Amino acid sequence: MPDKVFIDTNIVIYSLGESSTKAHLATPLFLDRPCISTQVLSETANMTTKRLGLATSEGLKETIAYFKKLLVVQFD
Repeated sequence: MPDKVFIDTNIVIYSLGESSTKAHLATPLFLDRPCISTQVLSETANMTTKRLGLATSEGLKETIAYFKKLLVVQFD
């Protein structure tokens, strides 16, 4: 069984970028359904709605669809 990859908030944010170098490097990391924590979910939701201006219903739909591709784990 291959090791699971854990994705940090910055990588999620980079992958949501349009056509930057960081987006091109971050996007392939999501191909094998990596793990993210509930904290990363919270931080990403905060960044996308407040700082990146994706508070529209379309932006939120895009973010939620993106999260559904990931394995979410909760740490104690």
